[in-house]
Formats: sequence, C-alpha cells, structure tokens
Amino acid sequence: MASRSAACLFILATVLGIAAPPTVRAVVPLTAPPIPKRVALADLIVVGKVTAIEDDLVEASPLVKIPGVSNKVSFRVAVVIVDSALLGGKKDETKVRVAVFQAARRANADRPGKPAKVQFTADQEGCFFLRKHPDESFYVVQEAFEFLDKEKTKDYDKELALTKKCAQLLADPDAGLEAKDAGDRLLTAAMLIFRCRTPRVVYTKEPKTAPIDAAQSKRILTVLAEADWTETKLPSAMAPLSLFLYLGLTEKDGWRAPIDVKALPDAAREWLRKNAADFRIQRYVTE
Repeated sequence: MASRSAACLFILATVLGIAAPPTVRAVVPLTAPPIPKRVALADLIVVGKVTAIEDDLVEASPLVKIPGVSNKVSFRVAVVIVDSALLGGKKDETKVRVAVFQAARRANADRPGKPAKVQFTADQEGCFFLRKHPDESFYVVQEAFEFLDKEKTKDYDKELALTKKCAQLLADPDAGLEAKDAGDRLLTAAMLIFRCRTPRVVYTKEPKTAPIDAAQSKRILTVLAEADWTETKLPSAMAPLSLFLYLGLTEKDGWRAPIDVKALPDAAREWLRKNAADFRIQRYVTE
C-alpha cells in the first residue's frame, strides 16, 4: 500500500502536472514544466537562429536509452547559429546541430507516422533547451516546451529574461543559495532539487541514488524552511510544499505525512527544521 506521503505527492502531481520521482523510472511531464525546471535539466541552453535543415535523417538510439534494447529511431537535424549561450557549451561555440525525433512511416500505410512535436524551419529564432545525445554529435529537443519560438511564444521576452536569470544562478549555485533576495535563494534551491531528484535514465532495477554535498544539502533545506509558505491557493510546482514533496522522503527519513492534507505545510516545515542539518538530499545516478 502506498504511503500517505506518496499519496499526497500523487495528488499534487496529478493536479499540477509534475512527476513524482519516488515512484517512477523516467519522467514524462504532463504539462509544460516551469522555466526553472527546464533550465535545471538542460545540458545546453542557447539563443539562436535555424539556418538550415539537413536533408538526410539520422538513425540513432533514442535520447533516453532502455537497457538491453538496441533499436534506433530517426532524427531530423537542424543547424542553429548561436547568438548567445546561456548555460553549458563551449565559449567559442558558434553553431550547434539540434535534432528532433522523426516518427517512422507506418507499416502498410501511405502516410507518415505522427508528426514530430517540434518542426524547425529555416530562419526560425528563439531559445533552445537542449539535451546532449549520448552517442551522436548533436543535441536533442524532445518536447515543444523545450523551444521558445521568438515569434510564437507568448511573453517571449519575459520568459527569456527568466531563463537568463535562472542560468546565471545555476552557474554558481552556492552563491545563489546565499543571495540577498529570498526569491533568488528559493529559485536556486528549486533548480538544484529538480536537477537532483528528476530521473534522467530508464532504470531496469531500483533507481540508484547518491548523496549530494552535505553543506549544499543543508543550505537547500534551510532555504526551503525559511521560504514563504503562506500560499493559500493550490500550490504551483515552484511552491515550497511542492518542492519539499519532490524530495521523495519516506518514513525511513523520519517523514510521515499527516492524514489531514491541510496539515502538510506545518508538518513539512517542522521536518525541515529538525532535519536540515543532518539529512542528505539524494540525487539520481546512472546504472
């Protein structure tokens, strides 16, 4: 039987469209995750322009490999000229190859398979949240929300500004956790939690984890405890309660969720006050 903590997280996950790390093997967001989570999970973030689409499809393994499965899929590759790199990459990198999954033609059918979630075209501009393909020289965009189209994205300038701010904080997370502004501290803590507690591979057995740096773990939990928990409406994925539940705590960690969901915030803050100094946040590691 699932624990009350897992049940509470499942309810929040269902409503908010966030994944529940303790109970999954790989994460598939139900809705577009917030910008800070997209930044935290990207290997490279660039602002740039599509200048060409390569003629030939590339056959390669999926971005997320399944152990023991050697099948390949098709990718359509676009060439992107980099205007600015916000996170990751090489300082002198002026061009990157960006691929999207291309569905194969259906068997015994005259029409192609399901259209790709992202269709790049020449002269398209925007911000790319990219993952490095494990075997190939290109990066991958898997979901539509991993590309902010300059022309089509509502509030593009606002979202780009937030992306830049998140990237700057994540470039020096220890400084971000000590920032003067409480909002910046919580933003940094949230990105580190997302980065540690989001599975990035498919596990065939129990997911492997390892503790993060003790000082950083303590600071993240302290920032959560000191945050504003007075949100009265349904909490967002960035709310302290949502971030606390994303830690995936169990009774082994001294956490037992109260029966009354309304008592969750007080119980969570009490756990944080008692355990921030000694508990180590666990990050997912590859097999």
